[in-house]
Amino acid sequence: MSAIVEKLVLRRAEFSALVENTALRGTSERDSLHTGVRIYKGGCIGVAGFTGERGFDSALKSAKEALKNNISSPPPDEAHRESRKSGAWPLSPAELVEETNAVCTLLSRDYPDFVFSGGMKLLRDAKELSNDAGLELSSTTETLRIAIRWRKKSPENFMDGTFALESAAYNRDSLMSSLAARLDCGITQPPQNTSLVLELDRAEPLLGFFAMHMDGRIPSASALALKFNKRVFSRDFSLVRAQNPQTDFNHFFDDEGCRADGAFLIENGTPKNRLADRRSAALNKLVRTACAQSAFDAVPDVATGESARKMLKIAGSGRTLDELLHGAAAVYAPRGYQVNFTEEGGLAIIIPQAFVLQDGKFAGLLPGFKVVSDVYSVFGAKFGGVAEHEGQRCLVLSDLFG
Repeated sequence: MSAIVEKLVLRRAEFSALVENTALRGTSERDSLHTGVRIYKGGCIGVAGFTGERGFDSALKSAKEALKNNISSPPPDEAHRESRKSGAWPLSPAELVEETNAVCTLLSRDYPDFVFSGGMKLLRDAKELSNDAGLELSSTTETLRIAIRWRKKSPENFMDGTFALESAAYNRDSLMSSLAARLDCGITQPPQNTSLVLELDRAEPLLGFFAMHMDGRIPSASALALKFNKRVFSRDFSLVRAQNPQTDFNHFFDDEGCRADGAFLIENGTPKNRLADRRSAALNKLVRTACAQSAFDAVPDVATGESARKMLKIAGSGRTLDELLHGAAAVYAPRGYQVNFTEEGGLAIIIPQAFVLQDGKFAGLLPGFKVVSDVYSVFGAKFGGVAEHEGQRCLVLSDLFG
């Protein structure tokens, strides 16, 4: 069998406007280009890579030498061509600086008792994967990331907070409204026997248990091994491979060229598939779920940790947050909470700050607290569904906070 040569190209461009002490501190600009070269031959893979525009011939030679390490890998079996671009920078770099200055001016005027830091970042992420067996894929995403932190000038550290958003759109009035909703809240008491609403991140910490225990390389050695094809979670809970580049900001293919077609890992409460790359799928007779990832100069493998969590997404309910809450008050926790798991599925959510959500608006600020439960309750009887609120995806956990 002749060798198959494959090339993975990763390009990233960032432009940041940095804020410190409620003022523009400066800007930062970064551009990177990394290329991985892979050779598949005789059931093995050799990999090398280089940074910058030049270095392919040298990397190809190194990849051929790496075949001697006898790292097993099935050959590529995809032969399709597709190119997609999602999102667009809503501001130019110059406009980003102007907007950051304008926001800082408004925050200084309206909230003189607070100090703000963080900033705004334009991000372009491009990935290309091609080989001489007929594969040619290209994906580019462009987004704006906003991360703002604040602290009160007095010692009341429970008034510290954060706001984060990633989007392909920008509106200053909407941003200021979201910040005001948080900053204008006074301390209050939590409502009793109510729901907890968790703001979801792209690398959702709540999914850490599934990223760990649905690894296709070790299908028989996990807490979920005996639960596959059995309904153990709520019928309303489905976990899918994130596929929509307009909202998930993920590339539509993984680092082996498998397209993310929204494969179910958990469907209607029943574990169906695992995180699987080409090797683990072939070895363990699994469905490939577009979950292969690698450094540009490394052998592809099943994604783990934060990388795996970014690939997973809880399917939406198709209902609004008010519909999920049935108009009742709730406790709303923004991003920044931490989640710890035990091997058996025990779970603790550490929430540094939360708000009382009433009639779709923040009605009061709550100091930090901790919720102790387990994944089978959180994604079982307590699972209330996922909806959007002010552009953020939110998970409702019924009666978990009371």
